[in-house]
Amino acid sequence: MLSLQLDVDIPDSIPHGKAIGVDLGLDKFAATSEGLLIARPKFLKKRDSRD
Repeated sequence: MLSLQLDVDIPDSIPHGKAIGVDLGLDKFAATSEGLLIARPKFLKKRDSRD
């Protein structure tokens, strides 16, 4: 573990839009609090099928 302490001024962000929650999972890649489900990317399967 590496831990550093620095005196840095971080400006406050300007709020915009609305906040959403994101849950990462195994069955679906991601699910948002708005009900959007994102399928798992299958990079290895796609790569193997082109050979």
